[in-house]
Amino acid sequence: METLTYSEIRYKLASIIRPIIENTTFKQIYESTAPKYSEDEMIELTLNRKKDTLDFLHDVCNALSKSTSEIKSLMSKTDPEVICCFYYRYWVLINILKEGSNSATNQMVFYSDDKEMFLKILLFGLAEGTSVV
Repeated sequence: METLTYSEIRYKLASIIRPIIENTTFKQIYESTAPKYSEDEMIELTLNRKKDTLDFLHDVCNALSKSTSEIKSLMSKTDPEVICCFYYRYWVLINILKEGSNSATNQMVFYSDDKEMFLKILLFGLAEGTSVV
């Protein structure tokens, strides 16, 4: 069990996600797809594509343990909407963590060092305002 401040969570999250969101293919897909959606449409799409985004998260975690070319290949074969949903959840989460770092509690307890579980808890629990994945 590990207790982390919100700042530590943001740092750990960034270290895991950075190879994905800094991938050129990811950026191109996201930047060409995301502007098609309003904020309300993106929220609805994110909720409707939850299962696909969870599957993508699993594939991302597998690709992270391999190579940059594996990440690029994954991006190329993933539905652009799912990539947008993944990034939207990440963006919401970062904003929640920034706000939380100003709160009195400013810490969370984690029960797993597993990267995939860490991301699921954050992207599908905290980002949705729930504690259950």
